[in-house]
Amino acid sequence: MSTDLILALDVPTREEAAPILRQLRGSLKWVKIGLQMFTAYGPDYVRAVAGEGFDVFLDLKLHDIPNTVAKAVGALASLPIGMLTLHASGGREMMAAAQKAAAQTKPGLLLLGVTVLTSTNRAGLVETGVAATPEAQVSRLARLANEAGLRGLVCSPLEVPVLRREIPTQIQLVTPGIRSSADAGTDDQKRTMTPAQAARAGSNYIVVGRPILKAPDPAAAARAIMAELASVSASVSASASTSACPALAPDCSAPAPDCSALAPDCPAPVCPAPVCPAPFAPLPSAPPPFEN
Repeated sequence: MSTDLILALDVPTREEAAPILRQLRGSLKWVKIGLQMFTAYGPDYVRAVAGEGFDVFLDLKLHDIPNTVAKAVGALASLPIGMLTLHASGGREMMAAAQKAAAQTKPGLLLLGVTVLTSTNRAGLVETGVAATPEAQVSRLARLANEAGLRGLVCSPLEVPVLRREIPTQIQLVTPGIRSSADAGTDDQKRTMTPAQAARAGSNYIVVGRPILKAPDPAAAARAIMAELASVSASVSASASTSACPALAPDCSAPAPDCSALAPDCPAPVCPAPVCPAPFAPLPSAPPPFEN
């Protein structure tokens, strides 16, 4: 399985974005346009970026009553976009209405259910009345989104191994919260992995903004990440071609050979996943008891 880079175009002006896009044209496929740029420049900017040859991921995180979200999806479907986000916390009915609208107006549009923001930790969930851990809440919302018919999810890379065991393998997982080892914990992103770690865990796409945009040479930084992802993909492919899916010992005590997540096409283990050294240790599927 390959992992694609999505550049989060979170810059103040289109003039600042222009040279970065110009340098990456032809090598980078996906660009994410979020609330900042969409609010500033509107649908015409989406058309302009798509016109330069990029696939556009429109990250608006829709969240409203089902009818309103469905109408918004129908309206946005006229734009040249390949992905669109909505909050999974909006509920099954809202997500199902959105998926129905997408199927009727733009069947190829990949709606992504946003589970728990990568800037949110357990304390942040508790403040909003959610007693579960981020991992448990992501798992719950992912299952709900799948039942509503969505074909993609946004989650932190930390939850990818668990979701690969719990939801259909064809569900696309898009993971922001990508940082280098040196940059982890230096900003508002709380649940992070490096690009290579996220790729090995099973992310279909990684979303990277500030580590590229704040680099001395943003285009070079983006190309370095794409090369890192390509290296992981080649390594995984070579491993898959020479060995079968890793098997657990009868007592479930033996770890997978490289302590990475099982490939999506491997059969699910028949007993609990082994405990591996960080950073690829599987997360618990159930939260510990909540303490007041």
